[in-house]
Amino acid sequence: MDNKKIGKKLQELRHKGGYKQEQLAYVLCISRSGYSQYETGIRTLSPDKLIALADFYGITVDQILEHNVD
Repeated sequence: MDNKKIGKKLQELRHKGGYKQEQLAYVLCISRSGYSQYETGIRTLSPDKLIALADFYGITVDQILEHNVD
């Protein structure tokens, strides 16, 4: 899966949960602009950040990497 598709998935999850980029950046211990780069596909998620996001959302890493949120 490419970075842009993962970014779209992250954006869908964030909107579905009603979170702001600042909140997700805090969870990952990065800047808001750094998190924004994940959503735009500019930056690749490291495995530890991917796991942290999956834990935060209560889903599996595979669910983030799949095309559909549900």
